[in-house]
Amino acid sequence: MSDENKNVENNQEENQNREECNKKWWRKLLGLNKTYGLYKLNVVIVISIFIFTVFQNICYANDGKFEYLKGSYGQTAVVLNENEIFLPSYYKEVLDSKTGLHDQIPIPAQIYNLKEKKFKPLNIFMNIHRHMYLAVKLNDNEVLIFGGETRPKGKAARSLREAEIYDIKNNTFKLVGDTNYKYYDTVYTNVVKLKDGRIFISTAAGNFEIYDPKTMKFYKAGEEIKYYKKDFFDNKGKKEKIRNSKNIYNFKVAMTLLHDGRVYIAGANYDGEPGNAEIYDPETNTFTQVADQLYPRFCRSAVTLPDGRVLLTGGTNVYYSYILIGKKKFKPSEAGNAEIYDPKTNTYTSVGSLNVKRCYHSSILLSNGKVLIVNGGKGPGATDRETRKAELFDPKTNKFKLISSTKLERYAFNIEKISDNKVFINSYNGWEIYEY
Repeated sequence: MSDENKNVENNQEENQNREECNKKWWRKLLGLNKTYGLYKLNVVIVISIFIFTVFQNICYANDGKFEYLKGSYGQTAVVLNENEIFLPSYYKEVLDSKTGLHDQIPIPAQIYNLKEKKFKPLNIFMNIHRHMYLAVKLNDNEVLIFGGETRPKGKAARSLREAEIYDIKNNTFKLVGDTNYKYYDTVYTNVVKLKDGRIFISTAAGNFEIYDPKTMKFYKAGEEIKYYKKDFFDNKGKKEKIRNSKNIYNFKVAMTLLHDGRVYIAGANYDGEPGNAEIYDPETNTFTQVADQLYPRFCRSAVTLPDGRVLLTGGTNVYYSYILIGKKKFKPSEAGNAEIYDPKTNTYTSVGSLNVKRCYHSSILLSNGKVLIVNGGKGPGATDRETRKAELFDPKTNKFKLISSTKLERYAFNIEKISDNKVFINSYNGWEIYEY
């Protein structure tokens, strides 16, 4: 046989072997044959992702689910009851293309019905058009609104001290006493409702005051002082005025109400040392320093557990460029650590780490005794897709468990209870309900 015939025979045999190989089931399944090519491979990938998603949802079914409320939007809302969410009036800021000036478009107050899943306009406005404010339900008939800013057309934005009350039964707004501090940065403001109905408030800069519904006035909490116990300088080298608690520097604190009616406050620390902490006693109007936290951080979250201990999660010790302490600078880093403070023994215990590092997040105690931890970011002012993954902390096992993800990314937001099995997640870019 000639060499040419041998080559032809070899080519025919090679082609036959290739066709047989293409007929193998595993190559057909993956689409690695000439007939289907990459198309079938893509189909297999899509089906695999679908099966994984279904399996994941089945696994998370017992841990609750998140529902995005369509049509929800900006500003701070407050839960009135199991079926209604109140959205105070506010304004949208627009730029006039002809004049180049900012203007306000007022939006009336509204009620969102959770059953009907739609808004009902109340056709009323606050006495002062504002946005970026805070709203807190005082009782069954009153909602406190304070802080934020206003920007009349052609003028600079003005931080507000004027506070208002929304009367639920009469559907009216009325002005009350002014706050002692400006709350232009309300996304970092913490609020705790005391056992006697008063509202304990912290500013982003670390000042504290109390609103008394009986007198409708704001009072400074504790003994006001001018400077922190260590030298603290602003970006111009001047000593910076501090707060009315003399024990620690509390910048963007975490607060929670203890079972005995006092307030635990987790402070911040930028010098690489563990963060300080203190307890405020509303009966004596005094702050008392307690044991330091285990980790240096700020913008963490604090929740009081059923047994009276306090769970601290996440946070960051990212160095802000405008802050100088002892002429030291620190590299950005995130804190996924968690710890528990026991007010009875004044000690902390490490309970491992979150599954997802996060700061500027929120957490809340659920009726089943577990703690829900949601959203946040990986650094100051930054959301992150990974932090959409929510977690549950079980005090019985001291373990964190990943559950389903939220629909939206968010940081520095509010979270509150609707009912025994529902939680309202409130942020400027949209609302969600967690049901378990």
